[in-house]
Amino acid sequence: EVHLRRPELGRRELFESGMHVGRDTMGTMSNTLILAFAGGSLGVLVTYYAYQLPYLQIINSYGVGIEIMQGISGSMGIILTVPIVSAASATWMAPARAAEGAKPLPLPRRIERAVSPAAGFLKKYWKLLAAPICIAVLVLCAGKLYRVFSAYAQGGREYEAVRSSVETPQPGAAALSDAAAPTAEEKFRFDFGRLAAQNPDAVG
Repeated sequence: EVHLRRPELGRRELFESGMHVGRDTMGTMSNTLILAFAGGSLGVLVTYYAYQLPYLQIINSYGVGIEIMQGISGSMGIILTVPIVSAASATWMAPARAAEGAKPLPLPRRIERAVSPAAGFLKKYWKLLAAPICIAVLVLCAGKLYRVFSAYAQGGREYEAVRSSVETPQPGAAALSDAAAPTAEEKFRFDFGRLAAQNPDAVG
């Protein structure tokens, strides 16, 4: 918008204008993210507070720690996005300033005819060209995440196999469990005499 209104502005002016515009966005969005993540874990915080847990234990718990890290990382991403985008936009849109008194060298007609359509095409359809790149990056990240998850699941299966092979039942455990297990036909009866013998000071 600034470049369209004032095409003669250089890189520095465009960068400063972008920072002025993005400053309010940084403050608003970072606060919104922190409050959103804090609101998401509000139920957990209330539960921990109801059980009167120490504050250090509440902060170091898994759910609250994840929300805090997400809020901090999201806020850092928003804060870093504004200067990066402002610098990239200023570098891309600002006109190149030639030295004072120097005349721009005209391009040969062949090069100009070959470059002009490509530059116009890129400026007009750069979003369509960027979409496949973004999709490819997302597919690559998804494949990486799937490989990590598969390795984690494989490790869990190997751990269960090793644990089941290591855990061997003791020789007397089966006999004790069989002796202690009641039969299906036996009905439960409450033995008041045995209870009174075990608790002589019981009342009632």
